[in-house]
Amino acid sequence: MTENEFGNSFICIFSSTNSKPLNDWEYHVENGQIKRIVDPEIHSSVVEIVSSGTENTYITCPKDSNDKLRIKHQYVSIVVKNLKKFFIMEFTVLDDTNTKRTFKASNFIKKAHVKSNMCKLPLKMVDNWNVLTFNLNDLTNQAYGTNFSETIRITLHSNCHLRRIHFSDNNLSEDEIPIEYRLVPAVTESN
Repeated sequence: MTENEFGNSFICIFSSTNSKPLNDWEYHVENGQIKRIVDPEIHSSVVEIVSSGTENTYITCPKDSNDKLRIKHQYVSIVVKNLKKFFIMEFTVLDDTNTKRTFKASNFIKKAHVKSNMCKLPLKMVDNWNVLTFNLNDLTNQAYGTNFSETIRITLHSNCHLRRIHFSDNNLSEDEIPIEYRLVPAVTESN
């Protein structure tokens, strides 16, 4: 995990360009694979997570199931490529009532569904690369009428190419994040 020149306002928990991008992550593979490849669109390293069963192949952070991320930034952004297959991501948060809530976003869920500790959300993705940003405080407030306190776990299931996951205090544009974590420079480097 990286805290950089942005100090506490930006925390990158995954970058495919790091020497060991999955060092802080636990991963499970069943009928699929998780490997580093060079994406043909951006000509840069990404981690490919693919499987025939969406929930059986995944990465999750933190690595130890007893640990917690404890990230208090309310925005999480994920740079991910749509492989036109089923894809799931989950965020487990703690709210201001000290209750764990899990948000499960997927491109095959058609409408939102809220249960006591699980909120399923539809995920609309465009072709190729997507920067998906979630305001975890807004989600927690809208689904449960409580306030977000911290993120304790994040899990990404197959099927995707993963470039970056970062947390921030504000919804940052691509120009506002550190250059080494941007998607666009990877495209221009190859020209």
